[in-house]
Amino acid sequence: MRSTIIALSVSLSSAAFASEANIYKCKGQGVGVRMTLSSFTGEPTLKVDALTAESENSPGGRLEKVKVSETAMGLEVTGDFIEIADATLSYTLIVPHIIVNEANPVMTGNAMLVRSMTGGFIPPSAELARVVESNKFTPLVCEASKVLY
Repeated sequence: MRSTIIALSVSLSSAAFASEANIYKCKGQGVGVRMTLSSFTGEPTLKVDALTAESENSPGGRLEKVKVSETAMGLEVTGDFIEIADATLSYTLIVPHIIVNEANPVMTGNAMLVRSMTGGFIPPSAELARVVESNKFTPLVCEASKVLY
């Protein structure tokens, strides 16, 4: 019986090493956002900073209890900023899934930051039928990249 050896030639390009972005650096009107899906601790991080004097009344910084969810729109990353009595301030970043290689970040304008305020002090004279949550939507431009930890 005679054996036949077939050799396959495989060409690898840099695209073969592409993978999903794990760092997003975003800017919008008066706000900057940095999100990492993984870090040295293995946990996702979300940081929101005011970029202008008008947005400085909106607290920011590193957020707590960061959760990442897969959605039909991409990644939804939510974190709480807790420094306000009787209220919860949270930020939700929605970014599309982006495939990058390590050498080339990708820009996208298809992202959104949602600032949500829930609760707070209700004065006795207030009507019970009222809006108890307020949301502010800020379109963002993001640079997505990949870093290996």
